[in-house]
Amino acid sequence: MQSPRGAFVNRRQRGFSLLELIIVLAIIAIITMIAIPNVRHIHMQAQETSALKSIDTMRTALQAYEASYGTFPKQQSDLGPPNGAPPSKTAADLLDSVMAPSGGAPAQKDGYVIRYTAGPADDAGNVLTFSVTADPAAANVSGVKRYFTDQNNTIHFTMDGSPATALSPPVH
Repeated sequence: MQSPRGAFVNRRQRGFSLLELIIVLAIIAIITMIAIPNVRHIHMQAQETSALKSIDTMRTALQAYEASYGTFPKQQSDLGPPNGAPPSKTAADLLDSVMAPSGGAPAQKDGYVIRYTAGPADDAGNVLTFSVTADPAAANVSGVKRYFTDQNNTIHFTMDGSPATALSPPVH
């Protein structure tokens, strides 16, 4: 059969052979196997960066709270929204309800658990110290790094699975 351009077309050569399809599928499978670990690693790095930003946001909110009330909060939820009332010591409106969940629960954000711990209160009831930690919700899945900060305003981290403390290396 002759085509409009004058060349002959063989009906048996329309499409790909089974061998060609298998080769294309093998190439796609190899590219996928290379790309998936890289995507997971990039996703984990993004979650670690988000946790670092969250702990820094928490630290800034704590400084603002202390400047307003002369003490650090007794629990994480004290930094949260006031639910229609004016801001107060127990609802300072410095963080949203994700970062300052009600009832003093730790925040869960982007694969990390961010936990505020108040230090002991003095005789006047003022909290003078605190610590904030950010730990992966699923180690080696949502992140590897663990973060720590306190009233000294330096963020520290670990990567070996041990809890970060004030003695851990600082984030630069």
